[in-house]
Amino acid sequence: GRALRDYQRVLRDVQQASAELSVGPDELGDAIARLRDENKEARRSLKATQGELAAFEAERLWRDAREEDGVRRIVMHLEDRTFEQARAIGSLLSSRPLTLTLLAVSDAKGTRLVCQRSEDMMQIDAAAVLSSAAKSLGGRGGGNAGQAQGGAPAHSHETILDALRKAAVAAPD
Repeated sequence: GRALRDYQRVLRDVQQASAELSVGPDELGDAIARLRDENKEARRSLKATQGELAAFEAERLWRDAREEDGVRRIVMHLEDRTFEQARAIGSLLSSRPLTLTLLAVSDAKGTRLVCQRSEDMMQIDAAAVLSSAAKSLGGRGGGNAGQAQGGAPAHSHETILDALRKAAVAAPD
């Protein structure tokens, strides 16, 4: 009896999967392999597109940033980006001369922060800048002189931007 019920359940599952994929039960394996390959290609394409988007976003942010005493401080709360995208944008901006980037995103984990600086700004410690912003938001972070990341509880857009600006302005030129 158990073997029959198990067989009926498997048969139902195969029939349902075949119907969902519009193939016969004997073509189910090939259809699944095709879907797996299509999914892998779609992920590759999405990653490439996200990389291009990050490059365009980094270019726009750098171009639009005011230059003060030769330094560009890019301070943004990216409300419609993921933490990974913020890190990618920060990394791209760190390749620009005399640039300090302090970005935040809001997600299910709260407020996530990333700070990066260009190699020609050795006087700035990205970890200290990020730590200052994170601390004022009730969070913490870590990293090294060139790049750091951290997190804090959720806050309003204005509160996040205020904390980021204060930390970025306090950084030496």
